[in-house]
Amino acid sequence: MRALAGVPLTNQFRTWRGESGRHYIFSVFDSTACPAYCDAVLIAVLFDPDRGLRPVAFEDTGAFPEPILSRLIRAHASLGRLDFHLHLLAMTSVDRRKALLDLQANP
Repeated sequence: MRALAGVPLTNQFRTWRGESGRHYIFSVFDSTACPAYCDAVLIAVLFDPDRGLRPVAFEDTGAFPEPILSRLIRAHASLGRLDFHLHLLAMTSVDRRKALLDLQANP
């Protein structure tokens, strides 16, 4: 991610570190403009002015991401700025499950 420092793409990507120490690269989207990617690792993130980014949900978007995105918006958008961080590189459901467990253990 240091390679993107100072370029316009900087705010479009974020890394999250799992409990294992592994870093995962995520694309960042405003919750109201997020594409409905199937089979992605999703972290719903609220911006807290005092503490910065705060993960509020971890999900596998599965084959039908639209209901998941809608549910998360209804549950969290009234609490502040809600972004969706999507990791698109976990290709199987097993890989996504491993990534989610790793990330949830180190919020």
